[in-house]
Amino acid sequence: MPGQLIQVHIFIIKNRIMEQDESKLKKILTGPSLGVTDVAQKRTMWQDVAKEMNGEFHIQHTTGHEIEIHNILIPYKNWKIGISVSDVKPLKFKIIFTSHQAFEFDLSWEDFIEKIRKKFGARDVETGSKEFDDRYLITSDKPWIVKELLTKEIRECLLKHNVFALSYHTDKNNTASELTGIIQKTPGNKEMILEIIHLFQMLADHLERMKIAR
Repeated sequence: MPGQLIQVHIFIIKNRIMEQDESKLKKILTGPSLGVTDVAQKRTMWQDVAKEMNGEFHIQHTTGHEIEIHNILIPYKNWKIGISVSDVKPLKFKIIFTSHQAFEFDLSWEDFIEKIRKKFGARDVETGSKEFDDRYLITSDKPWIVKELLTKEIRECLLKHNVFALSYHTDKNNTASELTGIIQKTPGNKEMILEIIHLFQMLADHLERMKIAR
């Protein structure tokens, strides 16, 4: 009997979540996906972005020239924002830091299983913004840092551009740490890219100000 009751609760929750997620389906479909896209169409955009930000733009190909890869480096203070995208991989942003202290943080789209787990008491880090907390699953070894790091402006940018995942990890064997973001399959337009570059600049500034990284 208790098992049947739990199954009923899961069924009810499942239906409620599916109804809530229908309105988000259009956004989700623009996220990372399998398949091939033609990144060559974006060469001019990346060249413009690199020039405007005093950065570098490089094109690579696999051995048989089947896959084209775009790599962009944007200087910012003492760091470089690395951007990469290919015919088969989604848009990725990365910054390497020197660590002040160990810090682990993962943010990603909250899938159906995680929604069910949360309904039955599983805990993750919450920012206090219902729209944001409903959209993302956040885990960290230092939740108080995450809450300070994810300001209102940063949360709004993550939601606006449907960022799939964001993480910060420290290599405990040396002084390096890495901030990584997976955006989506299709790079979008120049305005979008510049806004995401600004997002990573803000994140870097906050990590430095909070004495997490330098």
